[in-house]
Amino acid sequence: MSDIKASIIIRTKNEEQWIPYCLEGVLAQKNIKKEIIVVDDNSSDNTIEIVKNFPVQLFHYEGEYLPGKSLNFGVSKCSGEYVVFISGHCVPKDPFWLENLLKPFSKYNKLAGVYGRQEPFSFTSDTDKRDLWNTFGLDSKLQIRDSFFHNANSCIPKQLLKKYPFDEKATNIEDRLWSTDRVKEGFKIFYNSEASVYHWHGINQDNNKKRLSGVVRILEENNLIFPKIENRKKIEPKTAIIPSLDPMQFDKKMLLLKKTINNLKLSKYIKKIILLLGPHVNKEQFNDLNVDQLIIRPKHLTSPILGQWPSISYALSCEKNTKQKSYLILQENYPYRSHEQIDNLIEFYLKSSSRVVMYGQKIRNTIFESKNNKLKPVGLPFVPKNLAKNIYISALKGFAMVAESEFITKEVSIHEDFDLLDLEDQFSMIQINSQKDFNSFRKNFKKDFNQINNQIFQSKFLKDAV
Repeated sequence: MSDIKASIIIRTKNEEQWIPYCLEGVLAQKNIKKEIIVVDDNSSDNTIEIVKNFPVQLFHYEGEYLPGKSLNFGVSKCSGEYVVFISGHCVPKDPFWLENLLKPFSKYNKLAGVYGRQEPFSFTSDTDKRDLWNTFGLDSKLQIRDSFFHNANSCIPKQLLKKYPFDEKATNIEDRLWSTDRVKEGFKIFYNSEASVYHWHGINQDNNKKRLSGVVRILEENNLIFPKIENRKKIEPKTAIIPSLDPMQFDKKMLLLKKTINNLKLSKYIKKIILLLGPHVNKEQFNDLNVDQLIIRPKHLTSPILGQWPSISYALSCEKNTKQKSYLILQENYPYRSHEQIDNLIEFYLKSSSRVVMYGQKIRNTIFESKNNKLKPVGLPFVPKNLAKNIYISALKGFAMVAESEFITKEVSIHEDFDLLDLEDQFSMIQINSQKDFNSFRKNFKKDFNQINNQIFQSKFLKDAV
């Protein structure tokens, strides 16, 4: 008998955009002995080449594609006690996703299957956010008469699948057809909200997008997804969080990071600085920095498709007494940002009715969007500035943000109760985001670097570094 506890089946069809993050998340699962099986349906992109770089079993599904047939084909390759299904464009939220999928089987008798939560990415469409939030809630539940089941994130005992395979003629909802028959036979279904994955699209098709966008706004604005926030007096942020995977990646002497730290030290409001680092850095290299706390984020929070928000939430989880506090969040890649601009944003937050504020830039030129490989102007193109009715503002990501702790949640999607402060200083918007940017920065200002060091990078530890 196999000692494999779980066989994880991942079906793919042109998933090059998602499959590396899906596989990384699956491989990071703890405490469960597992095998990973990828069943590919004739992908024409780079999916196969990517999958071959991971320690998984790859099988090619041939013939007419029907979901039930491909699932049964994958099950025939399994050796584990339980069969876990996850979509190729789903990413496990944490290293305990698999363990949480299996837990209910040890607690409940005659359990046919377990399915987990599906959460949207920050960039998921309004339609799909609505579908996922409405369908997959925060409360786990045992379903006795309710046969709803979704196999994009699910687990079924292999013996049960051998006895009751999926319908091989169904063109869709093969999972719900299967679960409905099991519930009629007296089996139960369990929904475990702790076994969560990120899923970029919803479970239904888009219809009236304008109407659906309104539904999402109602969900967000009425705190139906996020924690309910009571009106209260604004309290200025005293703690700053700097999320940085590797400050030395292209800036070996950490000039940009030290400049940011120095600005925070000059702030009238900030009393504590937290540096949030990636899991692969040597923590000792940062001990001499003038920060109050160094936090190493878990590896599963470093995926670029998640962004910084889940990691910032993790940093808050390491804090005590975060309730009803606000935090300043900023990155180190703006060399011309000043401490006055940091304090101006905090003062803007204290006057604003919004719970999240950040800097933005008014876009004074025509904006184009790409649709079907064609550019289309947004709004009325080339309208004189004094006649333009619509104001478009671009958020300056990483420049500075103040957010209340209740909104820095484990959810990826930020609540829409935010306000933007227009940053008119074009010079301070310059970003350093790569080795090329940093080299150009040093090269372009080489003659005046001593002056820059005195005026912009002024602090005793920066002088030593340069």
